[in-house]
Parts: sequence; C-alpha cells; structure tokens
Amino acid sequence: MSKSLEHTPSTLVQLATHYQNLTIKLSQQNPLAPADLLDCLLTRDKINNLTDSSHQTNSETIRMVAESDKLLKTLAKPMDELDELNDWQVSLGRSTEAWWWHISPPPPPVQLNVFERYDWVTTSGNVIVMTLIIALLLDIAPRFWQGGADTSGTLAIVMQTVLTMITAGGILTKTGAEVLERAFTHINLPRHTWQGVRLGLAVFMLTLLLGFRVVGLPRLANYYYHSGVIYQSPDEPNLMLAEQRYRRALALNTDSNALLVSKTNYKLGQLYEILQDISKARTAYQLAVLGNYPPAYNNLAHLEIEQKKYKAAVNLLFQGMEKARIDPDLLQDGQKQTDLLYEMHKNLGRARFFQQRYSQAVAELQAAISLKPEDASAYCMLAQVMEEQEKTAGEPMNLETWQQWEFCRQYVTPGSDPNADDWIYEAQQRTAPLLTSTTVITVDGAVVTATMVLSNAEATSERVATDDYDGLNLLLAAQGEVLLKRQGWLDYHPVSAGTVLHHGDQLQLADTTQAIVLCDNLKAWPVPPGAISGLANGCEQSQKPLLRTPEISRATYLEHEANQPYIISPRATQLLTDSPQLHWNPVSNTTHYTVSLIADEAVTWQAVVTQPSAQYDGDPLESGGSYMVMVETDNMLTSTSLQPVPLDTIGFQRVDEETAKQIEKELASLAVSDEVKPLASAYIYRSHGLFAESIEILHPLAMSHERPLLHLLLADLYHQVGLFDLVTASYQTALTLAETQGDIEGQALVHLGLAELYQQTNRTVLAVDRLNRAMGIYQTLGDEHQQQLIEQTLIQLQRGE
Repeated sequence: MSKSLEHTPSTLVQLATHYQNLTIKLSQQNPLAPADLLDCLLTRDKINNLTDSSHQTNSETIRMVAESDKLLKTLAKPMDELDELNDWQVSLGRSTEAWWWHISPPPPPVQLNVFERYDWVTTSGNVIVMTLIIALLLDIAPRFWQGGADTSGTLAIVMQTVLTMITAGGILTKTGAEVLERAFTHINLPRHTWQGVRLGLAVFMLTLLLGFRVVGLPRLANYYYHSGVIYQSPDEPNLMLAEQRYRRALALNTDSNALLVSKTNYKLGQLYEILQDISKARTAYQLAVLGNYPPAYNNLAHLEIEQKKYKAAVNLLFQGMEKARIDPDLLQDGQKQTDLLYEMHKNLGRARFFQQRYSQAVAELQAAISLKPEDASAYCMLAQVMEEQEKTAGEPMNLETWQQWEFCRQYVTPGSDPNADDWIYEAQQRTAPLLTSTTVITVDGAVVTATMVLSNAEATSERVATDDYDGLNLLLAAQGEVLLKRQGWLDYHPVSAGTVLHHGDQLQLADTTQAIVLCDNLKAWPVPPGAISGLANGCEQSQKPLLRTPEISRATYLEHEANQPYIISPRATQLLTDSPQLHWNPVSNTTHYTVSLIADEAVTWQAVVTQPSAQYDGDPLESGGSYMVMVETDNMLTSTSLQPVPLDTIGFQRVDEETAKQIEKELASLAVSDEVKPLASAYIYRSHGLFAESIEILHPLAMSHERPLLHLLLADLYHQVGLFDLVTASYQTALTLAETQGDIEGQALVHLGLAELYQQTNRTVLAVDRLNRAMGIYQTLGDEHQQQLIEQTLIQLQRGE
C-alpha cells in the first residue's frame, strides 16, 4: 500500500506530460488523426481516475492538466466532425460526465429577430383565440343535436371539430407543434415567422367559425324550416321528421331572423294540432304571437274558441287583423292577405256566435264572404247564425237564411273542412223543403209559402210594360253636385258624368253647378243651374235617335289561360278603320309571335313580331267583310288553343260605306268642347257596334278619371266582346268608386252587370247574390220597376231557365 503511494505522483506527472504533448500535437493537425485523439482521450481518462483518488497532487501537475484541457476544448469543432468519435462514445460507454468525450462546438451568438422578441405576445394571443374557438364550438355543436342527430348535422360538427383540433394541436401540444414545424420547414418558411403563422391560423379558424355562426347558421335554419314544411305537406307527410327539422331550425337560428322563428313556431303549432297535442300547439302558437306573427293570432284564437275562452279569442283576432293589414308581408309562405283576413273574420264570427252576439257574428261572416265569395264555410256558418237568431226571436226561417243555406249547399265539397259532412247534411235538410214549395218563409215581414212567393213574382212580372224606345241621353259633363230623381224614386241622389238619362228623370243643380246633357239627337243641352229641370225640358224624344243603346248580343263565354295569346282587339266588333291595330294577351317565355288575318277561312296576311301587338298593313279591309285574327307563339301556343272558336266570338267586320259615312257625319255634328268630346265619341261608336274603337277611347278616360260610370261602361264593353277577366276587374273598380262617392245607383248597376256575367258563366248562386244586392238598393230608391225586373230574373234562375 505504501509502495503504491510512492509511485502515484510520478505516474500522474508522466500522464500529465503525455496528455500535454498529445494536445499540442492534435492542435497542429488538420484533420485530426483518430489514433492520436483516442490516445489523448484515454490518457485524460487515466488522469481523471488518479485525480479522483485521495492522493495528493502537486500544483504544477494540476496546472499542466488544466492548460491541456483548455487546449483540448479548442479542438471541439474538429472533434465534432470526426465520425469515429460517436462510435467511441457508444463502445466505451462514456457518459456526459467525462466532458472530454462530449465536447461540442460553442453555439453561435443568439441574434433575436424582431418577431421573436414578441413571441410572448403571439403565444398569449394563440391561447386567447383558441379559448374563443372552443367557446364557439361549445355554442354551435349542441344546436345540431336539437331534435335528434342526423347525417348533415353530425357532418357539420365533425368537420368543425377536426379543423379546430388540427389548429389547436399545432398550437397547444408538443406533437402538434412538431408536425407544424416540419410543414413549415418543408415549405421553407422562415423560423422567426412560425409563431405568427400559428396565430394567423388560429385567427383564420376563429373567423371561419364566427362566419359560420353569423351567416351559416341562419341559412341552415332556413333550410331546415323549408325541409320541415315539405315533410308536413300532404304530398310527402312525415310528421316526425317535420318536427325534428322545425326544432333544428329553431336551434340553429341565432336570433338574426325573428320572422323565421315565428314562422317555425307557427308550423310546429299546426303540426301539434294534427297530432292532437293541444298543449304543445298552444305553446308554439303563443311563441309565434310573441313574435307578432299574424297567422298565429288566428290559430291561437281558434284554440281559445275550442276552450270556450271567447273573450281571449276576440282580443287575439282584433290584434291579428290589425297586424295583417299593417304589414301583409308577415304572412305564411304563399298566403294572401285576403285569405288570412277571411279566416280571422270567420273565427271572429264564431266567437260572437258563441257569445250570443248574433248581429256582430252576422257582420263578421258577411265581411268574410265579401273577401272570398265562393268559399263555402262562411256561408254555412252564416246560415247557422241567422237560423239561431231567428229561433231566439221565435220567427220562422227567412228567405235570406234559406239563401245562405243554399250557398252553403252549392259551394261545400266533402273533405274541404272538418265540418263539411255536417254542413252538407244540414244544408240539404234546410233547402230541400223550399225547393218543393212547402217551407214557410217570410218576405217583407209577411209569412207566406214558397209557392206564394213565386206566384206573386210572376204576377208582378206580367205587369212590366215594354218600351221600344232605344234612344240614349247622356249626362256628358258635370262640375259640382248634380242630383237625379228618376220616376218612382223616393228622393234625389247624387250622380256623376256618364249617367244615362231617361224621359221622366228630373235633374236638380245648385246655383254654382254646371252640367251638359248630350241628347239622343246629338244636341248638347246646358242644364239650367239653381233649378229643377226635367229631361224633356232640354231633350225631345226622337223618333229615330242617333245616340242609342246597341242591341245586346253578348259574345260566347270562352275560357282563357293566363299564358295564352288570346285576342284582345279587335274581337266581336264592327270596325271603321281598314287598317286596325291588333292586340293580344302577352305570353311569358316567348321570343316572337306569328299573327295572321283570316278571311273566308284563308290566311290573307301574316307577320312575325316580338311584341303582343301589330299594325295591320295588308290590303285594306273590305267593307262588310268578316275577318278573324289568330296568333301563335314560338312555343306553339295559339289564341284558339283551349277550344274551337266560332267566328262570331272573336271575329270582326268592317262596316259598310253607308254606315261609315253616317258615323263620320255624327262625329262631325258634335257641338261640344274638346274636353268632353272623347266620351261622346265613345258612345257614338258604341251605338253602332264599334266596340273596339269605343274601348280604345274609353280606356284611357277611365284610367285618368275616378268616375264609376266610366269603368261601368268599360266593363259593359269588355262583356260585349267576351273579355271576362277584364269585365270583373272593371266592375270591381266601378263598385269601389261608386261606394266611395256615394253613387247608389252606380252600385246597383254594377251588381246587375255582375249578375248577368255570373248567369252567363253558370255561376247561379253568385248571380242570385248580386241580384239581391241590387234589389236592396232599388228598394231604398223606391224603384219598383227595377225591382219587378229583378224578381222576374230571380224566378227564371230558380226555374233553371
């Protein structure tokens, strides 16, 4: 043991000297000799082993080893480039504690990029953005599972979640960061921009989710709503899927479309009503009402009526009517304002009926009928109300009540309403006795049988005198109020320009009123102001009147499709001109029309045009010749495509030379101002059957002047030539103006005109209704002659004549 201690210092000195020599030798090599480097490192191992022991070493030896270590460290880079070094480390199992085996070159001095200096900012931003993304996902995902999961909803959530996980993993996890870094390296993205790019990806993902929530969710909600409507429709009923889609629509809607929420709740209410889940239906309707959705007011009121909560139902209906009138756009898809108001008036009538406020119920049901005069349910309800009202008063059935039952019977169809079967039975029971002349009814307060009513009407009709006079006297112009009292009228009533006057009529003008009458001899008569004047004071009855009522030969009723080029002008008329302007109904999706003039069953002229009119420029039309216009579109639709059209229905004739000269003479003899001359000319053309020329003059006059009788005359002309759609529109305008202006006779004339139209088109119930309305007006006027004529027509209709 003592011998070993003696040799240790000398051995350490020798090793230190050898280690020094080797480091000096290696510092002079380039590249390093592997053998010398291995010898140097093993020598350093030995020195380490001896210095770790408890033996003392002298300072000179320690200094020598330290200087050699310092020199060895300078060789770190050449050593790192030597491939054998790593193998030696593994083979000899040298740990990092033996530092001389693991010398690495010193890292280059750190040069921080300006972006890297603020990495802490981007890192914090990433955390904040990812927190927002996760919050959005937690808000969006549950919405897609409302009402049950489906493929589209699950797919949307999975896609969002996967994208978010990719973004979050690349930002928040080590593995994700390594994946992103490899991707950045692959595309040669500078390292100092990596953290900023991570933040950009997170912001982009947040923007996508925000956009999806703000824009995408409402659109998906609208899609699910319409999908539910399809599943609820009779064509493809699947109420379970419909409910699921509606609930999904409500969940996805982000309150950006309040109307969609109300509509969806309304449809849910309808669905629950079908399923007889009234509690859920009521809740759904109440939610829709909170959104001020007018149709929901009506349906909720219906439920309140069923629950006998009539006061609540009435309040709901009044509120709903007001909202429906103020904003008709807030309606169910495809629903018309008139349809909703019709249903509301019906329900209000029902509520008033159950409240035993019969007169109010009658008023509401009549208001409903005025909106949809061909719908059965209001007539059936009205008949029930009126019958109950009569029972309460202890009276037998009135003719008007019977008439409502008759309307109900004619219009109602099985399955059209849950109560349709009961209505059909009740209507048949109420109307059958009257048809066999055994039912007791009341007329003007007198109790008679049905057979007596018909007999009295027949007796009255026999006393109606005939009058061969066809002259026409016209109130051509009026400034100020003109009052008229006809024979048999009880009092004077205001009239306007266009009123036809008869001998026996009396006119009363104020001092400041000016009026001109065009007599049947085409002489103008200024009516004296401030006095009462009979028509005979200014217009003598001519034996051969120039201005007269034309012979009535209404055109045959033809059905027209809206997308059919049916002839508008000239049709069923005489013509003065030999080169008329031709007009027909425009057709959509058509690029050109082929218009032909036919005479003697042969095409004598043809043209191709792009507009629904053409100027005839062929050979002049022959006097007395008969012609017809035919139009065909480029998609093979023709003016006669619905049914064969006889020539007298849409054909026309050129007047003969003698008649043409007479018309020109009459026009030239008009001694009236230019302001009223067009109206007088229109009547002259009408007197000679020149309906096309009369319409051409009268149409712009009627459009520019709010005179009911101008529209009434225009309706009569359209009726004469068979343009039935235009007839109805003109009559309606005339009726509105007459009611607004207090023209009571004008209202009666409109009802008579519509009655004739309905009678010609086999709509007997509507014809009877219009005749009764006119009857009521003439009763107010005291005109017994017109009442007798109407009674005669009613009898003919009841007999089916």
